[in-house]
Amino acid sequence: MKPALILLLCMVAAVAAAPVQAVPVREIAAAPPPGEEFMVTLDLSGTTVGGIVETVPPGFTFVSTTHPPGRVSIKGQQISFVVLNDTIVRYRVRAPDTGSGTFTGVWEDFLADKHGAIDGTEVAVRTGSEEGAGTPRPTPGLPGWTAWAALCALGAAAFFRGRSL
Repeated sequence: MKPALILLLCMVAAVAAAPVQAVPVREIAAAPPPGEEFMVTLDLSGTTVGGIVETVPPGFTFVSTTHPPGRVSIKGQQISFVVLNDTIVRYRVRAPDTGSGTFTGVWEDFLADKHGAIDGTEVAVRTGSEEGAGTPRPTPGLPGWTAWAALCALGAAAFFRGRSL
């Protein structure tokens, strides 16, 4: 086997084995009716030990959570969650009678020493003329495609340019 082919196979294997740091994603299924409760779900895939601070927009009211009571703190419009091997965090919010707002959040992964912001999610209270209107969810990134993979592909392309396998 040619050395260039072996190098290419090694680079592909290294890219495939590289872990992808998942960023928490917020999901809200549909625009809530005025004054009604709705569920907010945070997908924490990839975060083992860390924390999340969610900010509920003005006019919306935190109601409850399924997260263990000793790992939740509420201060004003901010809800803090301690993450210990959790894959999902759910909490309930009551919508105002009218209006809209953007849910925002930040996360910290203590083991990976990473942190960042969770994409904002705009929620508009359903008006009487809307039937089951949904709130668009953020589009998740392509799983497995990282800057490292792009650099490896670019390096392989430059290396093999002009060479034959």
